[in-house]
Amino acid sequence: MFEKFKYKIIENPCPSKALWWRAFGFPARLNEDNQWERIEGFISCTKCMKTHIYNKLSGTKHFKEHADKCFPLSETSEAASSSSSSSTQVTLNQIGFTKSRKFNEKDIKKIKDLSVEWVCGGIRPFSILDDSGFRRLAQECVRLGANCGAFDVYELLRGEKTISRHVTSFAAICREQIKELLSNPLKEHSITIWPDYWIDPYKKISYLGVSVI
Repeated sequence: MFEKFKYKIIENPCPSKALWWRAFGFPARLNEDNQWERIEGFISCTKCMKTHIYNKLSGTKHFKEHADKCFPLSETSEAASSSSSSSTQVTLNQIGFTKSRKFNEKDIKKIKDLSVEWVCGGIRPFSILDDSGFRRLAQECVRLGANCGAFDVYELLRGEKTISRHVTSFAAICREQIKELLSNPLKEHSITIWPDYWIDPYKKISYLGVSVI
């Protein structure tokens, strides 16, 4: 659900780190100024990406156990010759970011023409072109095209009925992921949950959401 290219793990700059820090860094997000900003209160494993709560009350036993699991000391010594950035920091390419490319005007115009036909032909809002979900779907098609070569999208994309049936199973998976994500914060009483209620001013439809921090 996250835009992966906006997140990475940065190195702990502290020179006197405990040995278990060999497996961890700080999760960071790309802010509005295009700078990496640390997400306070958490640390992440640079190998499996598992994220843990990290504060003054956090014990270190589970950090040590996790470090021994993902970065056994024997492997760590063998990898000591590699650069510190590669062993402690996840690069954009490792989490799915692709480098920028320059397209010619003909290709750009073709995309713009197809976008206009899609939006205007189906009476859709122009904002749909900026939707992150649409762009993730398009990016995945690009990735598959790079691996498989050119293909007919009708062989891959599914229709209304298939996707509507898939919602139930997908929602179940998401619920389990959310449960796992919130389990430790709930145990440590370090989480805040509040409801958010609003009404669509045009359609007059009421919505109730929940925010967690």
